Amino acid sequence: MLKFTGHHNNNSENKLSWGVASPRDTAWVPNVNIYETSSAFELCLSLAGLSHVKLAIEGDNIIVRGEVAITEPKIKKGQDLKIIAMEIDHGRFCRKMTLPKNANTKKMTQRYEDGMLWVSLSKKPNSDTKSIAKAA
Repeated sequence: MLKFTGHHNNNSENKLSWGVASPRDTAWVPNVNIYETSSAFELCLSLAGLSHVKLAIEGDNIIVRGEVAITEPKIKKGQDLKIIAMEIDHGRFCRKMTLPKNANTKKMTQRYEDGMLWVSLSKKPNSDTKSIAKAA
């Protein structure tokens, strides 16, 4: 079963656009799609095979860390296995994104569905700020 962990530490002012970065101490960086509706921001990270994940709000950033298990075929004992190609990302990952000013970090939900991690952040009430979502 997939477990979500995380914490909030929102002490600084949020930015208007999405800045996307990845720390160097991880094996790979998952792809992300970012959507905006009239009431929320939706992040979708491609994470097939996800074994665990940690979500954190630190200042004006959302950080998603976790690990994806390596995929290998089930073979009979004593049978040889030769890898011809290995393109599916696996191992530890981290994705850091700067939140828009009008993202409400106190109202965050997440779900894992069909290999995709969905994170939803409500917009702050009475937010007049128009935001533009950008990913690097």
